[in-house]
Amino acid sequence: INNALFGAVLSVNNANLLQSRTATVDFMQITVTYTIPGSLQWYTVSSGGTAIGSGSTFNPVGVANSGLANTNTAGTTSYWVGCTTNGGCRTKADFVITPTNTAGSGSSTPTLCVNTALTNITHTTTGATGIGTATGLPAGVTAAWASDTITISGTPTTAGEFSYTIPLTGGCGSVNATGTIQVTPSVSINPFSAATVARCQGAETVSYTTTATNSTSITYTIDANSLAAGNSINSATGLVTYVATWSGNTIVTATAFGCGGPVSTVCTVTSAPLAVGGQISGGDVRVCHGTVPPNLTLSGHTGTILRWEISADSSFTNSTAIANGSEVLPGSVVGAITDMVYIRAVVRSGSCAFAYSNVVAFTLGSTSWNGSVWSEGE
Repeated sequence: INNALFGAVLSVNNANLLQSRTATVDFMQITVTYTIPGSLQWYTVSSGGTAIGSGSTFNPVGVANSGLANTNTAGTTSYWVGCTTNGGCRTKADFVITPTNTAGSGSSTPTLCVNTALTNITHTTTGATGIGTATGLPAGVTAAWASDTITISGTPTTAGEFSYTIPLTGGCGSVNATGTIQVTPSVSINPFSAATVARCQGAETVSYTTTATNSTSITYTIDANSLAAGNSINSATGLVTYVATWSGNTIVTATAFGCGGPVSTVCTVTSAPLAVGGQISGGDVRVCHGTVPPNLTLSGHTGTILRWEISADSSFTNSTAIANGSEVLPGSVVGAITDMVYIRAVVRSGSCAFAYSNVVAFTLGSTSWNGSVWSEGE
């Protein structure tokens, strides 16, 4: 307060005039109310010019000659205010129009596999000073803001279609950055209905198929040995064509493609060779009544000997099974011969049809006396 007559008076009331006292002041508040002489006027220049407004508050928007017809354009416009009683002294005042927040489109709208790192998505912003809590992002993915850029990064751990919203903070206006992320689930394949399959040798076509989840395609193949033998497969349908001469194992593989793939499952097909009965040696001989016949031996057969059979007739109408799976049928198992008998072996390969060996017979010899010697007859 620039006035020589302005001041403050402090007084102390001393009730005992015979005793001196000391007074101290540690705080004093002075309220001054005054009125500025004259009025305030607003200008577009620091000196000279014509006033465009008056008063202690001034909004230049829409005022004639203010240069601001509206607030559509962000920026800073300077004005000067001065007192009419001292027109040569003006004070600068800036009128600031803050830009409205903006958020650009995402740099990409990705489709990716679950548990695969996301290539960063960016949104360019203006006006904002940060971001609020993002919503709609897949688990494992986050958003951050720096230097007028939103960066979305991470590795999604959940599949699905995710529409996200990221609110801008600071600046003017309520603005969100939005976008979509498509996360594809991992491919899986179901096992074949049977992991192992048996079939009999022979020319035929058989289909082996399975299904997959979240796959883009399924391809079927067979092993190199099966191909080399002349067999083939339709890679799209799983239809296998077997040649007549093939026996052994065929490995059918189904492979599903997709996110996290490929994934495969296999089926092992065993083509059993056709059974061959083989030849019996040691039979077709005469034996004496009540004697044990010689051993019989089977050779040249293909498959497993299931049993031997013995019958009184060569058609084996009423045969009796002999539980023997060996290539040799001991005479002791057949037992003493008291009548003519026929014997054969029964062979089987895998689950294929039975095959029978040749039939051999044991016949009884007869003897006669001509008065001087015994002779063996037919």
